[in-house]
Amino acid sequence: MRKFLVEVTSRATVILDETKFNDELMKGFNACVQDFGTGIEALNLHARHIAERAVAGEYFDKGDFAEGYGIVRDAGIEVAVHNDVDVEILAQGVSA
Repeated sequence: MRKFLVEVTSRATVILDETKFNDELMKGFNACVQDFGTGIEALNLHARHIAERAVAGEYFDKGDFAEGYGIVRDAGIEVAVHNDVDVEILAQGVSA
C-alpha cells in the first residue's frame, strides 16, 4: 500500500462592493459567525473566507443566501471560481 501527500490549489476571484459590503454588514457577520473586525484588514479576511467557501462548493449566486452575509446580491458579493487547479505531489509513494 502506498500513501501520497498531494497539494491541490484552487483559485477564486472575489469582488466586494464597499457601498453594500460595509461596516454595518461586517458587524452583523462578526456577531453571528466570526469576528473579523471592520475596515480594510477585515475586507481581506472576508474575501479569503468567501473564496474558501465558494471553492468548497458553497453557492454565492446573486439570489443565494450566504450565512452571515444575507442575500449575496444585497451584500455586494460577487464570486467566480476558476476551474484551473494546480496539483503537486509532495510525498511520493511512501509506505502507508
